[in-house]
Amino acid sequence: MAKHPPLEDQLAELSKLRREPDPAVARLGLTKSLKQRSPYLVAKAARLTAELGHDELVDSLTAAFDRFMADPVRTDKGCVAKVAIARALVELEVRADDTYLLGVRHRQLEAAYGPPVDTAVPLRAASAEGLLVSRHPDLGLEMTELLVDTEVHARLVAARVLGASGRPEAEPLLRLKAHLGDTEPEVTTEVLTGLLALAPQRSLPFVARFLDKDDPAIVETAALALGESRLEGAVELLDARYQRCAEFRLRQTLLICLSMLRREAALDILLDRLQTGSKEQATHVLVALAIHRDDEVLREGVQNALANRSDGTVLQRIFAEEFG
Repeated sequence: MAKHPPLEDQLAELSKLRREPDPAVARLGLTKSLKQRSPYLVAKAARLTAELGHDELVDSLTAAFDRFMADPVRTDKGCVAKVAIARALVELEVRADDTYLLGVRHRQLEAAYGPPVDTAVPLRAASAEGLLVSRHPDLGLEMTELLVDTEVHARLVAARVLGASGRPEAEPLLRLKAHLGDTEPEVTTEVLTGLLALAPQRSLPFVARFLDKDDPAIVETAALALGESRLEGAVELLDARYQRCAEFRLRQTLLICLSMLRREAALDILLDRLQTGSKEQATHVLVALAIHRDDEVLREGVQNALANRSDGTVLQRIFAEEFG
C-alpha cells in the first residue's frame, strides 16, 4: 500500500489551489481533500472553499461535517474540522440548517490538565451565526440555550446574534438576560448593546436604569453599551451620570463612552470640560478624546481649548503623549 505524503506536504499542495487558474481543477482538489480523514486537511480545504467561493461544494462540506460528528473526540480532536466547516458555510451564506443545528447543540469534552475542556465552544458560536444567516425559525429557542451556556464566548455570541436578528422574541429574551445578569460584565454589555440595536428608542430608558445600579461594574456595562450605540439620546444619559459620579475609574469610563458616541453634542461637552474644568478633569478628557487622534478638526479644537487654559503648558505635554 502506497504511503500518504506527510501532512505538511499535503497542506502545502492544497495551498497551491489558491493560485489555480482553472476553477474546475480547484474544485476537484477541494472535493478530494474534503473526503480525507485528517481534520487538518479538511479544515484547510473548508477555508479555501469559502475563500474561493465554491458554494457548489456545500454538500461536500456538510458530508464531511457529519463524518466528523461520528466519534468526534477521536476523529476531530479540538473540533478543528467542524469549526472550519461551519465557518465556511456561514461565509458562503448558505442555508445548512441541519449542520448548524448539530453544531449549536454540540458539546465536546476532552481531557486536559484538571477538568475536561469543552472544545466545541467555537463551533456553537459559528453555528449560531449560521442560524442567523439562514434565518432559521428556531433561532430564538437555540439562542435561549446559548444565553445560559457555561462558556462565556457562547453567551456573548448568543446576545450578539439576538441583537442582530430583528426577531420580535429577541427583545424580551435580552431584557430577561439583562435582569438576571451574568458573571462576566462583557456579556451584559453585549446584551444591552443588542437591545439598543433592536429597539433603540424603547431600550434607551431600560439601559439607563443600569446606570443607576450600585455596582460600578454594572454601570460600566451600561455605559459601554450606550457609547457603542452612537444614539443621540445617549449623550444626555451619560453626561448626567458623569455629573453625579464620584468614583475615579467610573468617571473616566463615562468620559470615554461619551467620546465613543462620536456625536457633535458629546464632543462639545468634552471640549467645554477640557477648557473650563479642573486640571484633573481636563486630563481625563484628553484621554477620552484620544480615540479621535486622527481627526484633524478635533485635534484643532483640543489645541484651541488648551490654549485658553492657564495650565495649558502642562496639559500640552499630556496631549502630545495621548495624541501622538
